[in-house]
Amino acid sequence: MGGQGRTEGEAVTGDVKVHRRPGPTLTLKAGTGDLEWVYEKNAPAVNRLETGTGDIHISVATACNVALELETGTGQ
Repeated sequence: MGGQGRTEGEAVTGDVKVHRRPGPTLTLKAGTGDLEWVYEKNAPAVNRLETGTGDIHISVATACNVALELETGTGQ
């Protein structure tokens, strides 16, 4: 089971990494930096990852039903 509340991570400059299941929602933001989210089981229902300059790296279970919102200004 995941946490009970929201999981939020934010960095103005730097990377944000999450390697465990968060609560029912996950929001990661970076002004300049990469975002990384790795989880091998079912994902939360709502997930938003946003970076101004940086890459977004995601690894979730192949059979997981997940909705993603991904945004990067300059990056992959």
